[in-house]
Amino acid sequence: MMEEPSLFDVPYMRKNQIIHSILSLNFNDAQNEINNLGLTFPLVDLRDESRICEFFLKHHAPNDVEKMLSAWHHFAETFDDIKIDSLYNGQFKKNYFSAICDAIEQQKIDTDYVLNMPIGLFYIYSGNLNGAKTRLEKAIAKTTDDSRLSRLYGYLGNTHFLKGDERISRICYREAFEINPYVVDIDSIEDKIVVDLLNRVKKEISDTSNIPNNEYLDWVATYGCIETIFPFKIIKILDDLRVYVKDFIKMEKVYRNDKNKDDDTGKLKAILFYKCIVLSESNQYLKNIKDVELIKVRVLMKEINPSLFKRYMKLKEDKVCRWWN
Repeated sequence: MMEEPSLFDVPYMRKNQIIHSILSLNFNDAQNEINNLGLTFPLVDLRDESRICEFFLKHHAPNDVEKMLSAWHHFAETFDDIKIDSLYNGQFKKNYFSAICDAIEQQKIDTDYVLNMPIGLFYIYSGNLNGAKTRLEKAIAKTTDDSRLSRLYGYLGNTHFLKGDERISRICYREAFEINPYVVDIDSIEDKIVVDLLNRVKKEISDTSNIPNNEYLDWVATYGCIETIFPFKIIKILDDLRVYVKDFIKMEKVYRNDKNKDDDTGKLKAILFYKCIVLSESNQYLKNIKDVELIKVRVLMKEINPSLFKRYMKLKEDKVCRWWN
């Protein structure tokens, strides 16, 4: 026979019910129970629950996506003493954004952004990774702005990583850092190997260069490939490769002119070195284009960064050795 709960257990069972109501976004029910429990068991700590209910009773707007999102931002700013993302083991954030995504689905909202935030990100927060993938890929296909594109690829990398597809996720991360590394939401990156890569690149670049601020980010795609964290990018479609080569030639001319003027070419070096890697890896298809030769590409790599070039060539040699063995 099951024992009756002790008097000591009762308030904590009722507190769990309050938390359940909050997780269900039933703030009115939760507040009523807080008031009742406070009268009979005043020593039970309900301060956080009371503050949460008080806030959302004022700001919660069910089925209004923009207002719900604004309320969440305001909540995060107002409750900076509470770890919002991990509140109730992260379940509150997940449920809140699930409600936002349900409203998006019910209202058939077809835009890619709400209040300048990608809708795909809401689906990640809600735990709906298939929905996140669909929304992010749709947004990427329509986006021409590099800053937005880079950020979207970063979130898509997170989505694939959480789905367990490490290779695809790292291709997405590589694309994000190639396009515009300065806007990638690096604090959100789920792959700890990529996070470690960022820390290593920052340390190595800062130890060997006098680059300002966060310009180490320009080298992340290169280091990621050379350390075999990111798969190498290979351009197989000739028309795409011709466009890439044209951009490379134009950028090399700028680099030569700036170098002759003794201007700072740090950022340009990083971008050019990575482009050289892409052209080198695409050599099988590059042979069909006369505008650039592999040997000149590798000479430029050695000129820009001899130590990284050495590491890259060692990687190529090791690959050949493994192939022969």
